[in-house]
Amino acid sequence: SSCVVNKPSDECKFRIKTTNTGHRLGDEVVMVFFKPTHVDGQQQASLAGTPVLMKQLIDFKRITLAPGSSRDLVFDVKGHQLGLIDEDGNRVLQKSAFDIIFSRGFYEEGLQIRVPIKVNTEKQHMLSPFNHKWW
Repeated sequence: SSCVVNKPSDECKFRIKTTNTGHRLGDEVVMVFFKPTHVDGQQQASLAGTPVLMKQLIDFKRITLAPGSSRDLVFDVKGHQLGLIDEDGNRVLQKSAFDIIFSRGFYEEGLQIRVPIKVNTEKQHMLSPFNHKWW
């Protein structure tokens, strides 16, 4: 399913079931990334002339599972975590679309989940100003 964020305090809740299919006690790390797909109606390439990151880690959880056991992990993705850097170096939340990616940190067929999420705000929200100019 997908989710829509309208302001920095909005959140989307995701539940991921993790299963140890092996025969030994095992640890697993589930990582959550966000990957911009569209920014202000344009494909990912840039935000007002500023390069946009490919993807960014926003959360992770490490668990230990007995052989054959499963556990649900809950991740809350908040609007403020989806901020991008504008041409002035400010971190802003603006109208955009992302894939939220749940994985082990590397691509492995069948072991990666992608969920679309949209930021549907009419105005830019300043998340953190850039005030460390060196020039």
